[in-house]
Amino acid sequence: MIINIVHDCIDPTRGGIESLAYYLLLELTHYYTVNGISVTIEDDSYKVDNIRYIDSELDYKVQRWKWLKNICANKREVINIAMTWQSAIPCFLCYVIYKAPFIVFAHGNEVYFNAHNKKLYTCIKKIGAKLILDKARYICCNSVFTKNLVSKISKNKNTLIIHPGIHFIENYTKTERNYSLLSLGRLVERKGVQFVVQAIPQLRKKYPGLKYFIAGDGKYRDSINRLIQANNLEDCVFLVGRVSEEEKARYFKQCDIFLMPSIDMPQQDSVEGFGMVYIEANMYGKYVVASNTGGISDAVIDGETGTLLNNVSVKEIERIVEDIYNRFDYIYSEKSIERRIRWAQKHSFKNIAMEHIKLLKSIDNF
Repeated sequence: MIINIVHDCIDPTRGGIESLAYYLLLELTHYYTVNGISVTIEDDSYKVDNIRYIDSELDYKVQRWKWLKNICANKREVINIAMTWQSAIPCFLCYVIYKAPFIVFAHGNEVYFNAHNKKLYTCIKKIGAKLILDKARYICCNSVFTKNLVSKISKNKNTLIIHPGIHFIENYTKTERNYSLLSLGRLVERKGVQFVVQAIPQLRKKYPGLKYFIAGDGKYRDSINRLIQANNLEDCVFLVGRVSEEEKARYFKQCDIFLMPSIDMPQQDSVEGFGMVYIEANMYGKYVVASNTGGISDAVIDGETGTLLNNVSVKEIERIVEDIYNRFDYIYSEKSIERRIRWAQKHSFKNIAMEHIKLLKSIDNF
């Protein structure tokens, strides 16, 4: 029995889908023969023997098909797992030619086709997604929201919800009032960091020592930087860029509140399908501020692991941060912290992998 994990990049340092692919591969290796193919990754310490690394993205497209075709042609018991429907294109071809079953993951953005977007490219993508999703043995969605998006594209009855996992480690240290806020993720407009930046001047009047750290990189970084400068916040708002796993742990440990008030942007087919980073923050015992949009309500238990804002605005950010500091002793009581850590532990890759193993066992070849 051979399982192939198919995605452009299998790298735990990238976060998101790339990290999910990496840790799922490692967990499934305990039970099956598992292979992967990926463009090369920067940190050699994360390279593993059962992933084939390709130096260039262009060469990867060619090598991925040859690699997958050879395995499927020579082995009868093969299941291909594609991390997105786009990654599933060679899996779909192997299904057509060799009848190799495949599983597709759905995350949100890649299946979010705005009904008002009539561009030819979008219409072609939607047709391609339907063709592939219809033939998948299973479609694994990360949230109720994403499952509903998939149902608008494909009528595949084997569509189910399995939350993404995190690399869970015991990382809790007692949270003091550091007056430190944190956002971490890809810097795009959808993440809502701009609302937090604009709330800082008013919050600083009440909490003079307040600092806000923004970790991550992306095309929206320059816009955020201009916003920081326009509000003269260089002494208290810090764009720290991409961070290592060790640095990420340090920022999580030192913060009081994790904020990522994402917004839905249908004009750009952009939405938060789940939000693994909220679960990561909970692993450190931290309380999160999120928004009630997309699939975030699957990741955040409102009032327990964090707060879901129904309307994201500068005033709402000011209000909720002040409210959290007013209730700080309760929010960071041992019982409250324990609930958040348990929620994170439930999403460990080890636990999530067991749900995928049940699917694999249900496929005919297994």
